[in-house]
Amino acid sequence: MGDYQVMNKRGRPKKDHSQLIGEVVNSLRIVAMRRNDKTGHPMCRTKCLVCRKQTKQRINDVVRGRAKTCGCGSTKAFIKYMEKQVAALSDDEVEGVWMASMERGATKAAIQLKKSKALVDFATRQHRERLEATPEASKVEIWRMVQEKGTSAAAAKYGLSSRSIAFISSKVQNPRAYPSMSNDEVKQELKYIQQGIERVPGKNEAWYKRGELSSAQLMRKKNGDIAGEYADLYRHLSKSVTSAPTMDAALSELIQRFLKAARRTFDNRRWRQSDRHKRMAIEMRENQQRERRRALLSQGAMDCEAA
Repeated sequence: MGDYQVMNKRGRPKKDHSQLIGEVVNSLRIVAMRRNDKTGHPMCRTKCLVCRKQTKQRINDVVRGRAKTCGCGSTKAFIKYMEKQVAALSDDEVEGVWMASMERGATKAAIQLKKSKALVDFATRQHRERLEATPEASKVEIWRMVQEKGTSAAAAKYGLSSRSIAFISSKVQNPRAYPSMSNDEVKQELKYIQQGIERVPGKNEAWYKRGELSSAQLMRKKNGDIAGEYADLYRHLSKSVTSAPTMDAALSELIQRFLKAARRTFDNRRWRQSDRHKRMAIEMRENQQRERRRALLSQGAMDCEAA
């Protein structure tokens, strides 16, 4: 058999681009040749010298300089552009964007504010990072002021919105050193917690379960660790304070009620997440629908007899 030449779809001889392997153009190194794409353009595998990522590019785009990186360059340029757009906004506007995003979500906030969703995301992230960068001492001070005087007083003092103050205070995991607290301080803390447990939920608080702690206050992770605002207090009371000899009867009762509410919260939450609870909820819903149909049928029969 004689030598033959590989032809493309148009009947022209295919070009051999194997000599380009190892060449570096801009920030791309050609590593290997690949099969042509659907339109017949020759392809190659390239390695980005900036982020070390390998991608598939058209050989013409690489050789002629149209493809400079794997795409990380355009990502960095977009981030730089969006940071400039957010920097043009005032602090009040950034906080307003963050509040709208927290209340309605990024998409609805962008429609309401007539801004791009990318700008809303970047402004929200920037304001959240600024709030999280608040010094720990200031966070504890804000948390204590919220507990004593309320969110409005703390917002007026620090020049932030009530939503920002609530966000900062929610990030305080251990505002007090519970082992060093006196019995009176522990009693005052437990009274405040008990008032929150026994309060009646509002109309818009379907997530709140009376007699239980919220997931932000106390929760058990999948690995078994205790987390939340009162996690350290729960660990401290369940280990050392309950066995203190100088404890009075009122404090002991408050501790027992708090621990009982915490255990009830864990048990009920585990029960609500179980498959058996889901099956019982479905059966209860089906029974209610069945009773409703029976009531409608009996009412229709009575109307027919009356007619």
